[in-house]
Parts: sequence; structure tokens; C-alpha cells
Amino acid sequence: MLPSLSKLMHTTLLVTVLVIAGFAALVLFSDSESIISAVFGLSWELWAIILALSLGNYFLRFVRWAWYLSPYTPKELGYLKHCVMYLAGFAFTMTPGKAGEMLRCFYLNGQGVPNSKTMGAFVVERIVDLLTILLLALLVLNVFITDQAPLLFGAAVMLVIVATLVVLLPTETLIQSSLFRRLPTILQKLFRLLSDSLTSAREFLSPKGFFVGLSIGLVAWGLEGWGLFLLVDDYQPGLTTIEAAMGIYGFAMLMGALSFLPGGVGGAEAAMALLLAKIGFAMPEALAITLICRLATLWFAILLGVMSTLALSFLGLSPVEKKAVKNNV
Repeated sequence: MLPSLSKLMHTTLLVTVLVIAGFAALVLFSDSESIISAVFGLSWELWAIILALSLGNYFLRFVRWAWYLSPYTPKELGYLKHCVMYLAGFAFTMTPGKAGEMLRCFYLNGQGVPNSKTMGAFVVERIVDLLTILLLALLVLNVFITDQAPLLFGAAVMLVIVATLVVLLPTETLIQSSLFRRLPTILQKLFRLLSDSLTSAREFLSPKGFFVGLSIGLVAWGLEGWGLFLLVDDYQPGLTTIEAAMGIYGFAMLMGALSFLPGGVGGAEAAMALLLAKIGFAMPEALAITLICRLATLWFAILLGVMSTLALSFLGLSPVEKKAVKNNV
């Protein structure tokens, strides 16, 4: 079931204001001069490259989304217009669990794409992206925990395998089993919630759909990790490797996701700044790099989302919460 559109808008506006205030306070009470000069001192060429890598991330994720929904998307919608609808969801990233990105589901509902299909694709995106950033985060182990890296790497790989099995297993069948009825009530409720989410996404979770989606996700998120490397290397050339930078980026995104805070704000920034400080940056430099990275990824996506919603409005296209019953299957 899709959340209320008005609720998404109110939540996004409130959270965005609070987050901007938090960022302003962080800069104000830190070494503000160093951070501000670092942000504005970055060359326009490097800004362009980092933003281009972020665009690559968004485009690849859209390609994956469009591939999932291709059997249900009307040809007259067009690839470009569909892409703008996808980007419009980023305007509402500042909601818990990025639920606001479901805005693209409302736009597609207005084009006759069933809610059940867009909701399924959305759930698959969240699952695959979480596993993707977990895999990228594994690269941190060889940099910061070298003595126990093999053990931790093995444990993380096992976690990915277990998560993959959970995604691909027929949860509806397990719910009917006698073993399920022996579980504590709280575990039964959690498993039913997981099953309901996976049911809407089941057709997109074939082995092919899952692993193709995961591969696209690794390349897409790897592009933003590459952007962090270019940024770090611009400050202190040779201080770290692209592997370490991608690991730092993946770990920061993972901490942001696990914090359950809107857009991962707070958890992602703290993790990234601390890891950058650990590899040798002074804290003001680490904060400046973190701020630039988030401006070029999270806030750039939000800006594109706002611009996309305005463009769709100009074209006379509005998000639709409810369509005729025959389209809401």
C-alpha cells in the first residue's frame, strides 16, 4: 500500500528544514572558515566530474528500474519522460527509509502502471541497494581491520548469502509450515511483514532479476565511491586507494541506512568523517570532504528531484494517488 502523497510532502519538508539547520550548526560550531574555503576552493573541473559520476549512478539505477517495469510501462510514456518521473522521486528522499521516493509510483499510476508493480520494483530497489552497499563496505576491512579481515569478510559474505536466500525463498510457503506456527508471536508478525513486502516484489526477484539488479547496483554505487576517491586524492594525493575510498563510501552509506534516519543523514556523515580522519585527514578536512561528497550525491539528487517535479508539472503531469480499480491490481 502506498503512503499518502500529502503525508510524504509534509514529512519531507519538515525533515529537510531540520537537516539543513543541523548542517548549518555543524559548520558553525566546527572550523567553519576551513570547511567553507574547502567547499568553495574545489575546482569547477572536479565538481563537474564528481557530479557527472553521480548522474551516472542515477541513470544506471533508472535503467534497472525501467527494466523491471518494462512489461507494464506503456510505450507512449517514452524513455525520457519515464526517467524524469524516476528522478522526481529523489525530491522526497528526506523521508524515513526513503519512502518519499515512492512519488514516482504516483506518477506512473497516472500513466496506467499498476501500484502493485511499482511498489514491487521499489521494494526490490531497496533490497538490492542495501546488499550492494554492504558489499562495497566490505572493502573497508582490508584497510582498517587487517588482522581480522579474513574472518570478518567471511562473516559478511555469509550475511549476504543468508540475505539472498531470504529474498529468494518462497516465504508464503514457509508461513504455512508447522515450524512457523511454533515461532514467538513477535517473530511471526515480523516475518509476515517481510513476506508481504516480498510478495509484491516476487516477480522481480527471480535469480536473473536479482543478480542483474545487484550487478547494476554495484557499478552505480561504485561510481559515487569513485567520486569520493577523486575528492580525497585532490586534497592529499596518494594518501589512500580507490578501494579504500569505495569502502569508506559504502560503509558510510550502510551506517546511514542502518540509522533509519531520513536520507541516512547523521549516520552517514559521522561514519565518513571518522574514517577519513582515521586514514590521516585532520577533522576539519574530513568534515569538508564529507560535506562536499554529500552535496554532490544526496543534495544533488534532491535538487534534480525538485527540478524534475517542476518539469513534470510544466508538462501537465501530476502524481495520482488513485486510479481506476482495474489499474490498482
